Amino acid sequence: MPKRLASSLVIRLTGTLIAVTFLATGSLVAGIYYFGVRTPMNAVRAEVRQESDRLLAIYEARGEKALTAALIERRKVESENRAFDALLDRDGTLLTGNLPTWPDVHRNEWVAIEADLYSDGDEADNEALSRDIVLADGRRLIIGRDVDVLSDRGELMGEAALWGSLSVLLFGILGGLLTSWIIARRLEAVTGTASQVMGGNLGIRVPLKGTGDDFDQLGMSLNAMLDRNQELVASLGRVSDNIAHELRTPLARLRTALDRSSLTPDQVEAARTEADRLQQIFDALLRIARLDTGRHRIIRKPVQLDELVHDAVEFYAPEAEWRKHALGAAVVPCTVMGDRNLIFQAIANLLDNALKFAPEGGDVRVDLEVEGRTAKLTVRDSGPGVDAEHRERLTERFFRAPGSEAIHGTGLGLTLVEAIVAAHQGTLEFVDEGGGFAAVVRMPLA
Repeated sequence: MPKRLASSLVIRLTGTLIAVTFLATGSLVAGIYYFGVRTPMNAVRAEVRQESDRLLAIYEARGEKALTAALIERRKVESENRAFDALLDRDGTLLTGNLPTWPDVHRNEWVAIEADLYSDGDEADNEALSRDIVLADGRRLIIGRDVDVLSDRGELMGEAALWGSLSVLLFGILGGLLTSWIIARRLEAVTGTASQVMGGNLGIRVPLKGTGDDFDQLGMSLNAMLDRNQELVASLGRVSDNIAHELRTPLARLRTALDRSSLTPDQVEAARTEADRLQQIFDALLRIARLDTGRHRIIRKPVQLDELVHDAVEFYAPEAEWRKHALGAAVVPCTVMGDRNLIFQAIANLLDNALKFAPEGGDVRVDLEVEGRTAKLTVRDSGPGVDAEHRERLTERFFRAPGSEAIHGTGLGLTLVEAIVAAHQGTLEFVDEGGGFAAVVRMPLA
């Protein structure tokens, strides 16, 4: 177990577990004590107060004989809590009563008196919750009720609370340490994986237990992130190679043309063409990088997507006519939230791509429909399509599918489309329709 983990996380987890367990146990014991001891004891106290007040009234109104008769009558009444009493003369002599003992002098109004009674050699344990009253003539009247059961119950709960606290402390420490050890082991697996990834081992993954618990969910999320990172690193390596390859040829041509002492108009035009191509590549790379990293500020406004599709189709109509393509569109009105210029750029790139790969005299079609809360844009062409093994790489920077090397392009068009669509919380997928190819864009409706 890592030292830092052992000194912080384990202690905090164990302490929290013990504190919560103590709180829960203490609340339970307090509730049981309140309703099982305190409340019944208060009820007995109230009963004794009521009885003593009634007996005082009898004494003050009718004298000692009436009080004695009332006390005798009270003892005869059967009750769950046995009645106790004692009427003492000024010198402490018992005039009447059934209390075996009592305090020699009056000290407090309420007093608990041991009232053990003996009958036929057997001892009956009693404890009388009593009210000790000094009468106006100096005599003492003690009125009480048996609360031995409640008293024993309170003592038993006190002992149970003591031993329960020790048990909670012991098992809380053991449970906390066990829980913390399990958590520490799982975290160590994540930490070890992260350390190896930082050391350059991009193929390692967080081990999973297969239980589907929170740590497995975390491990799956981290593994998905590591998979994506590995793909990005591999893609970056390929992009670096492609950049070197793609830029080497136009730069060489530009240098050759410019190094000549006398430039013909054709050479100047060739140099300009290569320079324009370089500019297009760098502009596209910059825009893609800004979109991927979220640095491009997208001003989201309602965009009438069907009007934008019509504008793009109208813009490419001359290109389609020059290539002898049939260009058509079927749209339904729908609105999305986003950047109008970026969305138009994505549609234009898809149309440009379809027109390039459709055979002479082929068809290019744009369909816009609504699926639930999603706008679905499909750009189809009657070209040869792309093999499934290469389809996943179509949005990779500078990737050119086999057989497309002769078609003019930078290899960044679909990459830019994917970046724009992702920035608008949409998706891009490619479908081979058998005798045709389609790019499908889905974006949430406004």
